[in-house]
Order: sequence, then C-alpha cells, then structure tokens
Amino acid sequence: MLYKFLLKFVSFFLKPLYRVKAVNAQKQPEKGPYVICANHISILDAIFIAFYIKQPITFMAKVEIFSWPVLKHIFKKLGVVPINRDGNDFMALKTAVRVLKGGNIIMIFPQGKRCRGKLPETTEFKDGAAFMSYFTKAPILPVGITARNHWIKPFRRTVVSFGDPIAYDSVSGCGSKEEFFAKLDSMLESSICSLVNEQYAEYFGEKK
Repeated sequence: MLYKFLLKFVSFFLKPLYRVKAVNAQKQPEKGPYVICANHISILDAIFIAFYIKQPITFMAKVEIFSWPVLKHIFKKLGVVPINRDGNDFMALKTAVRVLKGGNIIMIFPQGKRCRGKLPETTEFKDGAAFMSYFTKAPILPVGITARNHWIKPFRRTVVSFGDPIAYDSVSGCGSKEEFFAKLDSMLESSICSLVNEQYAEYFGEKK
C-alpha cells in the first residue's frame, strides 16, 4: 500500500532528524471514524502525527498543492482532499463527511494555515471540524505540536502530544447548529492550547 510504504520510508529519515517524540498516543480511538485536529507550525506536522496513528489517514490540504506537477499525482493516489482556505469550502467539507461516514479518519488543521512562532491561543480557529462532527457524530482527537519557540527545525526536539478525544455527546445543551459549533470549537481550542503549553513547559522549561 502506497500510504504505508511512504510513511515508513519518511519516518526512517524524519523521526531522528527532528527528534520526534509522542506523548499519550494511546489516547487515540481504536478505530475510525474520528477527526484529528492539531495546531499547525510546519509543513511536516501531518506526517509527524501520522507516524503514531494506527490506521491510514485521509488528509485535508490547501488546494494550491495540487498545482505542484509531480506531487499532485501522489496526493490524488493518497486520497488527499483539497480545500480552499478562503472562506468555507462546503464541497471539501461534504467530502470529509462522506469519508467519516465510511468509518475512516480525517485530519484537519483548524487554524487553516501554518502559524510558525505563534502560540495557538493567539491565532484564529475555524469550525470545519465542528461541521464534520455535527453531521457524523464522530469524535475529535486534539493533538498539540510543540517545538522550541514554536518553530520546527532539524536536530531540535519536536513533541506530538495527544489529548482526550472530544465525544459528540459531550457537546451538550446546544439549541442550534451554531451553538454546537461555537461550544465544540471552544473545547477543541482549549484542549490544543493546553497540550502545547504543557509540553512546552515540560520540554523547554517555560510557556512561550
């Protein structure tokens, strides 16, 4: 399988090069469907997370990467879902819902773009993950990506920290779709920010 081959191949080089360490990877659900959500500080974030996920992941990525001549064919074979980051891409979200209903795993970065050098709480989170959960009842697995100064570089420690999954049923007391989105978004953002801050204090000595 192309996915497994590529993941094994790149892990051989990238894990030692970026000193990747996983924390609480056992918190991931045993199987899909579920949505993986993480802060985004590097083009390698998705790969680092995939190292520790038991099942293949369907990635969502900016539509611009499909203009890259060679890589676009690989992305298509891997089932990567292109998403337009300008506004709400409902077609991409509907595709993601269909993937989840098939019992699979979707990965998305709620910030919508890389935010190098920034604490996640200083950035804007979008509600694509909440949309997926609302229409599929799939849980969300929060993940924090942490590196010194929130900037991933070779030969520096990179920490991939897994949080407790956020179950659909845990988002209670919502009278409308909009309230559900707002509450789940708040829970997700809080979880990711806590994961990043906890691991920053653990490995780099302070919150920054």
